[in-house]
Amino acid sequence: MPRQFANGNLYDVIKIQGDTAITGSDVLTDPVGKLRVSNPQSLIDTDFEYSTQSTKWETLNLLNNRPSAFYDVTLPLTVTAVSASTTTVTVSTTSPPAVGTPIFVQSTTSTAANGWFIVATVSAGVSFTYRTNTSAGSGSIFDSTKTYIFSANFFTGAAIPVSASAGAAFTNSSTTVTCTTTNAHGLTVGDAIYVVGTTASTNAPNGSWFVQTTPTVNTFTFTVLSAPTGTITAAAGATSTLYPRPYGSIIHRSFDGGVAFSNGYPYPGNQLIRQTRRYFRYQSGKGIQFSTGTSLKPAFFLDGITSVGTTVTVTTKAPHNINTGATIVVSGSSDNAYNGTFVVTSAPTDLTFTYTANATPTASPAPGFPLTVAPANWYGSKSRVGLFDEQNGFFFEFDGQTLYAVKRSSTTQINGTIAITNGATTVTGTNTLFASQLAPGNYIVIRGMSYVVQSISSNTSMVIYPEYRGTTITGNCIVSKTIDDKYPQNLWNIDKCDGTGPSKFNLDLTKMQMMYMDYAWYGAGAIRFGFKDQNGNIIYCHRIPNSNRNTEAYMRSGNMCSRYETNTLNTYTTLAATLANTNVTSVTVASTAGFPPSGTLVVSAPGNTGSAIEYINYTGLTATTFTGLTRAVTNLTGPGGLTGGGGNGTAQTFTYSATAPIQISAFPSQFSSTLSHWGSAVVMDGGYDDDKSFIFQAGMTTALSNLGAGASAALLSIRLAPSVDSGITGLLGARDLINRMQLTLRQMDIVATGSAAIFRVELVLNGRIGGSGAGAFASAGGSSLAQVALHATSATFTTVTGGETILSFFVYTPSVVQQDLNLVRDLGNSILGGGNTTTVPTSSVNLYPDGPDVVTIRVTNVSAVTTNTIAARISWTEAQA
Repeated sequence: MPRQFANGNLYDVIKIQGDTAITGSDVLTDPVGKLRVSNPQSLIDTDFEYSTQSTKWETLNLLNNRPSAFYDVTLPLTVTAVSASTTTVTVSTTSPPAVGTPIFVQSTTSTAANGWFIVATVSAGVSFTYRTNTSAGSGSIFDSTKTYIFSANFFTGAAIPVSASAGAAFTNSSTTVTCTTTNAHGLTVGDAIYVVGTTASTNAPNGSWFVQTTPTVNTFTFTVLSAPTGTITAAAGATSTLYPRPYGSIIHRSFDGGVAFSNGYPYPGNQLIRQTRRYFRYQSGKGIQFSTGTSLKPAFFLDGITSVGTTVTVTTKAPHNINTGATIVVSGSSDNAYNGTFVVTSAPTDLTFTYTANATPTASPAPGFPLTVAPANWYGSKSRVGLFDEQNGFFFEFDGQTLYAVKRSSTTQINGTIAITNGATTVTGTNTLFASQLAPGNYIVIRGMSYVVQSISSNTSMVIYPEYRGTTITGNCIVSKTIDDKYPQNLWNIDKCDGTGPSKFNLDLTKMQMMYMDYAWYGAGAIRFGFKDQNGNIIYCHRIPNSNRNTEAYMRSGNMCSRYETNTLNTYTTLAATLANTNVTSVTVASTAGFPPSGTLVVSAPGNTGSAIEYINYTGLTATTFTGLTRAVTNLTGPGGLTGGGGNGTAQTFTYSATAPIQISAFPSQFSSTLSHWGSAVVMDGGYDDDKSFIFQAGMTTALSNLGAGASAALLSIRLAPSVDSGITGLLGARDLINRMQLTLRQMDIVATGSAAIFRVELVLNGRIGGSGAGAFASAGGSSLAQVALHATSATFTTVTGGETILSFFVYTPSVVQQDLNLVRDLGNSILGGGNTTTVPTSSVNLYPDGPDVVTIRVTNVSAVTTNTIAARISWTEAQA
């Protein structure tokens, strides 16, 4: 019976007889099954009140798995004016970038002028111009308080190779230019490109364009403004002429402290990623929980809703990126004819789209406040949220139709071994079974880097995308396949969150949700997914157990990053019977799952060069057939002004082969999904314990002498070795894994002499080294997985430009100073990895995000004393597990 404490609280005395198990509910236990009684510790807590927090997060745009360009947020151009004349934008600045330089433009008053472009012309010391896809208007589009423009750089390996021989890569018929690439280009109609450094007698086709047709796997066409004359030559070189151009961008929602991002126009193959710089270190016997406030169907930023008859036009503040066929939900109008669920019937501009109301509205514009229009369902794009990267992890995924809980793993190896050359796309296998173990569109891992399978020609030959970035592999390399195990909402095993589960929670993805995921590792732990319900309580919806189920670890490592992603990656199937070049009305495929009820197919024959691509319209489907075919389509239209899109102009014969599958994908996406999130937290139950560790160190062996008044010099630099396995480091692709350890700086020691000299000592993150004597990176020695470069100490000193100073202090000579560095953020690697040379970066090449972080010690003599010496040592620890 209940008893009473002295303070008046009631308690029960429970008598337990025999073997009785008392277990807590999911919300009362941590991921390893212990009651939540230990103190949790935050590993990262990011809100976005003032910015997108680039110090904690990295952003990456990919087109069919190929990177494009990046910029340094610390180095905006000084701009005094920006004006538009239809598709030509002029930027006034005293430091214009060179012609052919990629730029990122942010927050002009014209949405058409924002995003990624290429410098078209330059007036030295005065201005430069760039061209937009659609009209940017007329007159000033400059907002002096918000407009920023950044000069960018191309990632190493971003170029799509072409021949540098005159007339080989580019030919033209009037304003239609045909490009022939060295390897399969991986592009589809509507994809954006940069062309730089070509020459012609007049009107060389340099600029920002989009793909109009793709007749074969290594040819495509695009339309330019003015017809080139004479022979077109890729004068910039085979790997410096043609680049992918991203449509996507990230916006800081300053009005509500969130972040919104989208891939832009809904053309296939685009991927926009936001990922934490840090990989959170898993510790034995504990669990890690990730939580976030996120909307997977965020409402459009509206400027109004109007109607003419039953045709309703929605006008947005920012590009909507929605296409015909997608479904939307409209609410909030006091005229009920506007409200409901509708199919988008047209998208005439980047800022307007239409739908047909069920009845004629009585008023226009739509009355009511606030009005809400949100995407409901679509085909062709996905949003993902969780703890994952390109190869391992777990996340929620919404593909426009179904919400999934997903486990991603790259621990399954395919048969045999492979060989591949640096810069090549053709993989040669030994004892491999490519055709039966892989399919077009699959992702594989080669030496720690992810590649997409473009096509399979036989069991021992396939084409990957992009070109292999690592050191040449002559053989005996094992390949892993990336596998996503997807659990749809109707199969969740704790609570389906559809109103029928224990919580009665009915999930509405048009509303902001608090999402939870946690996990235990050691290769066989469980993963849990959950939400906060309608009462604000945490509920779990699905558990993925891994113990006693797999023959190997469910992920390669328990160390994982937080990531948000939107993509328009293709939905793939393969041909199941020969498709003749006659007027057939249907085609048989392996499966039509994931394809819309009607649309366009892209059929590609396998191979690296010369293989045909045909676009085919269809009007219906069954489980294994597409029906109502229209062959050899070349009249596709779409967002961004696309007209005349398609593939080969004649119907092709595609012959079925079990060992050389014919890939079929969907075109285009109905919506380029937008994802909004308002914060991210990663918490370790039980707290994070710093293990005892070696303290590694590197120091100068010769002091720098006689630094002049006001002069600066670099003393030493440190970075993670690009790749590693078995405790042995190497350049990118030399070892099996990209190095993703955490390098934590601990202390810097400075020894300086001179008579009352004063030095300013700085730590510069990702600066560029200049001058002679930059040196080269070499192993730090011992069991360290880092590399160190010692710079010149006399003659012409080494300088540092760019980057960000992350710590500084003064030294007054003569003295020895020991500076604690424990509050400095740990160093890491980029999403892609990088570092294919030991040369210290003198430009953006091999420097984050084109490679690992590099930290440099820089000293400046701020006194008039020129007889002096100074030397530095740095110490650090490494979280290698």
